[in-house]
Amino acid sequence: MLELLARGGIIMIPLGITSMVALAVVLERLWTIGRAVRADRDVVEKVHGLIKAKQLSEAYVVLQEASGPIGLVLKETLRSLGSGQARERASRIASRQIRHLEAYLKTLGVIGSISPLIGLLGTVIGLLNVFQRIEGAGARVDPSMLAGGIWQALITTVTGLCIAVPAVLMYHWFISRIDGIEAEMKELTEEVLDVEGALQNADQAA
Repeated sequence: MLELLARGGIIMIPLGITSMVALAVVLERLWTIGRAVRADRDVVEKVHGLIKAKQLSEAYVVLQEASGPIGLVLKETLRSLGSGQARERASRIASRQIRHLEAYLKTLGVIGSISPLIGLLGTVIGLLNVFQRIEGAGARVDPSMLAGGIWQALITTVTGLCIAVPAVLMYHWFISRIDGIEAEMKELTEEVLDVEGALQNADQAA
């Protein structure tokens, strides 16, 4: 396998670098997003029940130990109730948390886009070398030389695609997970604000 990759030429160096960067980003995001989801799982479930029961003070107490993105947004929402700025502050914290979750994903997307192009560049360079050898051989062209040169040239394109496909798939998977987290943030924040409004109306009616 190493010998096969070595035949791809100097273009295999940037392809190797992009593959290592992509792998590092995927592993780091898996750990970061997974930790965020785990941190929110139990806390959000408890808090959601308290919010439905309109026990906002108890929900705020539970959220004091929150470290996940959804928990932090809910804590800020509850802390800001009555200030008239709860929605704005929650939105600001949510944006900060989403940016943290999306860190390095643009790098992964760029790698998914440029890896096939780098591979194609390697193939074009390889084909140019093949045609130069054919020109130098003149009438003594060996068909095996032509076939061997072409498949060697195609190694870089194949490698680029092998890097790009998983990079693009993981990029969209991460974005999907983050979109889900963001949607849950908004849903629970609005639920808290609705409960606050209902409690205020009840107090005014009384």
